[in-house]
Amino acid sequence: MSYEFFTVNGETENVILIERSKFICNIKGIENEEQAKEYIELIRKRHSLANHCCYAYIADDKGLIQKFSDAGEPQGTAGLPMLEVLKNKRIFKAVAVVTRYFGGIKLGTGGLTRAYGGSVSECLSKADIGKMVMSNLISVAPDYEGYSRLLKVLTDENVSVVATEFENVVNVKIAVKSDYLDTFKNKILNAFNGKIEIIDLGSSYFDFGWDMPCITNVSVQKNNKKRCNIFVDNQFYCALNLETVVKNQLKSGLEIDKEQLENIVFENQKQEALIKAADYISKNLKTKKEVKDYLVKKGYTEQVAWYCVDKLKEYQYIDDKHYSKRYIESVNKRQGRRLTEYKLMMKGVKKDDIESAYIETPVDEKENAKLVAQKYLKNKEITKENIAKAYRYLIGKGFSYEDTTFALREFNEE
Repeated sequence: MSYEFFTVNGETENVILIERSKFICNIKGIENEEQAKEYIELIRKRHSLANHCCYAYIADDKGLIQKFSDAGEPQGTAGLPMLEVLKNKRIFKAVAVVTRYFGGIKLGTGGLTRAYGGSVSECLSKADIGKMVMSNLISVAPDYEGYSRLLKVLTDENVSVVATEFENVVNVKIAVKSDYLDTFKNKILNAFNGKIEIIDLGSSYFDFGWDMPCITNVSVQKNNKKRCNIFVDNQFYCALNLETVVKNQLKSGLEIDKEQLENIVFENQKQEALIKAADYISKNLKTKKEVKDYLVKKGYTEQVAWYCVDKLKEYQYIDDKHYSKRYIESVNKRQGRRLTEYKLMMKGVKKDDIESAYIETPVDEKENAKLVAQKYLKNKEITKENIAKAYRYLIGKGFSYEDTTFALREFNEE
């Protein structure tokens, strides 16, 4: 596969407002690090009164020359997330500068990270992105009759016409992806029965263009009027809640960055999963692990499931310590602590939460063991064999050897 990367053609500016702070993102394609530094200085002078002028750039075609600056923002909250966006999208030979005019409300480290990274992502979604592919440049010169045959070959997605000159013959320069060169040459020769000269002009990067995904259809589902099917480039992509579709203004003909669309889908899944989780815990108490396992079983990712768990915990709808206390109360006088702890741990409750629950819920293990023993031996003849069976029964119910022996002492004396 021919080596490729993406870059920015020309310059793009975008402005977003977050908590009264203005974030102005400027992105430009560059050829080298010197051009990046010059552009950063240009933006600094343009916004000399701004509070912060953060930047990130990748100045070469392999992603090796890269640099970023937080420009006074807390370390790691501005330049680094900006750089990560460029790296994740493979935007090389480009510089991004985000200028911030402070609005008086602090965003916190998480808020700043999202603001600076999101500013670059949104600006890139509006930029003219070029797909640069290592290619070989060739030249052919068919007559006008032969040119029509050449046009049929040029529909191949692995080639791009660089220049066409109409003179006595038609001089056509074609960029061909390097790993496709021999195949394409054979196509040309076959089209002309070998009677055409192909001249090699060397290799370089050429722009093969980059088509942003386009929403081609948004249709309401027949069986659920609150959900819509989303089609991207004429292929079914996902189903979203109608509220999500309206909120994000998704409609046919809208060009949308794939990452942006994936974020919308992720947010939609979190909303759906949170509703399912809330319904699940409304019937009776659940542990964090039980909620997580339920959502995963329903087809949600662990990331979405744990998000819902954290939200429900934040709203105090789930609390493993409280669950443990209620569980201990419900099984008290029926089973021992060992079995209770085992069952709680199988439900994902941590040892510390169980210990705290027992401290706040006093249990008399000896008395409980005695009650269970009495119930087991009720209406049974008190023999050594039945006492031995009772002993095994109490151990199986989670009582310690010491408490079991204590519970059966009075029967042994008989």
